This record gives sequence, structure tokens and C-alpha cells, in this order.
Amino acid sequence: IGLPIERRIVRESLKRGFTVVAVSSIDQHGSKCWHPDVDVARVIAALEHVLHQAKLPRLPVLALGASSGGRMVHELAVMDLPPKFTVPGRKRLAAVAVQIMPIPLEEFDAEYPATILWHMPRDARSAAHILPAKSRLRDLNRPVKELRCNPQPLHRTYFSDWMPLLNTTTSSAIVLALTEAGILDAKGFL
Repeated sequence: IGLPIERRIVRESLKRGFTVVAVSSIDQHGSKCWHPDVDVARVIAALEHVLHQAKLPRLPVLALGASSGGRMVHELAVMDLPPKFTVPGRKRLAAVAVQIMPIPLEEFDAEYPATILWHMPRDARSAAHILPAKSRLRDLNRPVKELRCNPQPLHRTYFSDWMPLLNTTTSSAIVLALTEAGILDAKGFL
């Protein structure tokens, strides 16, 4: 999709020497949500294709997904994968970052990859799952970290700061329109 945060994650990952593979769900005309029953095989095929074409060695694979993509990443995290996607001695992904998607506690096991649980504290439904998930993973001696996406005020250059192709004039106009529509409070929060 290429949302600003996704583009920033890719840019920062490339700067750090990672190979980045971005895959979209097969559902491009409906909800655009991931459907693990059909998308898992597609993701594995895409990774195999990239590894083969780029002649990459056996490397640890990390996966990041938001919302239904978080569920998709979790589905990959509980699978034994081909050796070319794992580090020696392991059968699973090296790490996962699951954004704004609760994972059922009973699906964690002792082989679950290192995990980042990334959520918005104002989303009480998802946030309520974070502490139990962290506790379960720690009980299984699995590395886990919580990241919070806290509210940020929108200021004049907010959108142009995030989207390099957007100028400050347009960014200011967007913030002004949101303010005049009553969507932002006096401090610039939604």
C-alpha cells in the first residue's frame, strides 16, 4: 500500500542493511485484509522467489504486519518453515512484530519467535490483550517487547514530515481543514 509509516519502516530497514520484501494480500478489491488460508502460501512463495532471484544466503526472516497483517504474521510465526527462512537450529521465523492485533494466548508456544507487540493504548480492546500476551510469552521464556503508538498532535508540518512528497503548504491545509471541521481539539489531537 505504501502508507507513510510503512515507507519509513522500509527506508530505515534498508539503511540498516536488511533486505525488505513487501507482500500484499490477495484481496485487492474487497476488504484488502489478509486471509491466511490463501495468503500464507503466497507469502512463502514470494520469499522463495526473492531469495532465489537475489541469490541471498540463508538468512533470518523477520515479519511485520498490522491488523489482519498482524494475524497473518502470527500464522507464519507458528509454522515450521523451510530451512532457507530460518536460522540454524530453529524451524520458525527469527522475529515478528504484530501491530494492533490481539493473538490468542493458547497459540503461543515454546518455539514462538522473538516478538514485538505494537499497539495503540487508546484502543482498549487490543490493549487489553497486551499484558496477558507478554506474560504468556515470558512464561515460555520467549523474548517479547511492547511498543506503544501514543497519540500525537497534528501540527502544521505533520503530514509533510511523514510524507516527503507532500509540501508544507498542503500539510498546513490538511491540518487547517481537520481543525475547522472540528475533528482536532485545540491541542491538535483527534
